[in-house]
Amino acid sequence: MNITFLIGNGFDLNIGMKTSYRDFYQYYINSSKKETHPLIQSLKDSLVADIDNWADFELQFGDYCNCFQTYEDFEVVFDDVSFKLANYIESEQNRYNFDIDIDNKVFLYKDFASPELYLSNADKKALEGYKSKWNNYSEWKIDVISFNFSTSLDSLLAQSNKKERISIRGVERPVVFNGIKHIHGYTTENMVLGVNDPSQINNDYLKSNPYFLNALVKPECNKAMKHLIDQDCKDVLNYSNLICLFGLSIGDTDKIWWEIIGKCLFNNNTSLIIFSRGDEIPAIRRYKMKMKEDSIKDIFLSKTNLTSEQKEYVSANIYVGYNTQIFDIKLAEKSVV
Repeated sequence: MNITFLIGNGFDLNIGMKTSYRDFYQYYINSSKKETHPLIQSLKDSLVADIDNWADFELQFGDYCNCFQTYEDFEVVFDDVSFKLANYIESEQNRYNFDIDIDNKVFLYKDFASPELYLSNADKKALEGYKSKWNNYSEWKIDVISFNFSTSLDSLLAQSNKKERISIRGVERPVVFNGIKHIHGYTTENMVLGVNDPSQINNDYLKSNPYFLNALVKPECNKAMKHLIDQDCKDVLNYSNLICLFGLSIGDTDKIWWEIIGKCLFNNNTSLIIFSRGDEIPAIRRYKMKMKEDSIKDIFLSKTNLTSEQKEYVSANIYVGYNTQIFDIKLAEKSVV
């Protein structure tokens, strides 16, 4: 069985890191308060603080592009945002101790291998039945696609991105952990920040410039860098039997990936678990959970290219884990000497 996790910024937030857009917003607008370049200051003045996720920030930037007259204008501002974001994430990572004991590492691996344990009893039973189809296979495989620039998960697992054969208590067969693929790169290399496609850019003149598109349109940026990580990720998804989303806002600026997953659900009968966080639902009102789950499914399906009939067909194979305790590890901050 092939299990693939797509991990977003919610993972870093879950372990206690301050990597939300709002955290960076405060850092960015207060950095170099007296800007020498008017377009950088203009961007800071235009940014909205009260948004929930990074995808909304990327859409904000795509809209701000109408202020650029030349590619050079864009490059000055884009480099400023990118470098300061990289510096902020690195400084945040440096605050924490990622050395966890073996029991916590095994806990993480078990969550990757058995995500159905965090679902409702009915959904857990359905997925256990689905996974039993692969009981005769000698080993299962786990892949992780990270949308984060941070290396928090890599550090927690002491991962070198090489295949690792592991035994997990409670999991009957050996598991091969295939490492972590960073589809958006790192703070130090292959960093991809931007939009999903040119329709999200408010500048018709610059949209005719291929170098501008290579910088700001994520699929074009990955293609220009020629690292083939994006193709590896597509291949991994196409061979997946179970796909799990954790810590992702399912935003429009990564729509290409939701469309690929939608095709996997329909063409390959792949199952999907969406782990989501939100307002608590009181135990006495648990009947409202169905409404919440349907809403989360609808949001995801609205980002795919599936027809109404196809969406109805795949919906039965989509499960929602709402406010679960998966990956519930809190980091300790480094002591200040």
